[in-house]
Amino acid sequence: MATAFSQNGFPVWSVEYRASGDPGGSWPGTYNDIEAALRTIDEQRKARLNNRPLVVIGHSAGGHLALLASSNLTFDFDVIGLAAIVDITNYANGIGFCSGAARSFMNGPPSAVPELYALANPNLTTLSGAANLYIGGQDNVVPTSQAIDSGLATTNSTLAGHFDWIHPGTNTFSILLLELLN
Repeated sequence: MATAFSQNGFPVWSVEYRASGDPGGSWPGTYNDIEAALRTIDEQRKARLNNRPLVVIGHSAGGHLALLASSNLTFDFDVIGLAAIVDITNYANGIGFCSGAARSFMNGPPSAVPELYALANPNLTTLSGAANLYIGGQDNVVPTSQAIDSGLATTNSTLAGHFDWIHPGTNTFSILLLELLN
């Protein structure tokens, strides 16, 4: 995805962070890595006098982290959430492997550590810029209700699965790329 964006003229930073299971990963270490990376990117843009708008794109849990950063950081950037987890509390209360991964990331279920979930849920009324959530009708990992119930702008591809938005060459990725180019 990053290569496809770069080949289409976008300056791209691909941010890596400590994941669950990595030393210092999970909540809040993973999120702290995202904030630090976004601050560095913003500083580099300002040093280059680059006025091009910053758009942070995150897929699934990465979409959650992008929305959370947008609700907490003080500089402006837009967010595109691809099959994004918008409400981590609701998601962690679900069933299945990925909901279990959310509970592991948060160091427990919402009932055990509600104060951590309160900190980890993005405040959608204080986002630093615009947000658009891209969802797929065939996503069996993140329910489309995560986006629809958020009240944020959504783009729906009824035939897309969870990973289609991030794979160049799919019709779904073409929709995303065309919207970014326009």
